[in-house]
Amino acid sequence: MTFYRYKDNKITQLLINPSSIGNELAKLDVTLLSTEFNDLDETIQKIKELYDYDGHDSFQIWNELVKLNKHHHVEPESRLFLTGSGKYTFIQEDDIHFTVSVSPGDFIIIPPNLKHYFNTLEQTSFIRFFPRNKINDTELTG
Repeated sequence: MTFYRYKDNKITQLLINPSSIGNELAKLDVTLLSTEFNDLDETIQKIKELYDYDGHDSFQIWNELVKLNKHHHVEPESRLFLTGSGKYTFIQEDDIHFTVSVSPGDFIIIPPNLKHYFNTLEQTSFIRFFPRNKINDTELTG
């Protein structure tokens, strides 16, 4: 797991210590946890109970290169990564960007209205979680 901050395409901060990364992400209200799961169904159920999610589905990205356009959601974006890896980039209003890498076992929650994008260079699969009464109805806005 790595985290870096940059502005005008210049890196201004690089972190590799998990607690330092957690502190920086907390400032953005982003949750990132690394999990080791032996039983995927049990892990999914625990996440749903802990965060009051009602539904989930599985999603896979398999293009050679995926870079989703900058967007935000009106509901939290919650993902449990199963295979592959990628990077989330979060954009603040002062045009400072924060990027964090994710890999199998990482669980991330991005709060509503935080502009971000995701990119990957490999086949990546994850579980998407949905808040109660919002099953597979997450709205995207650019």
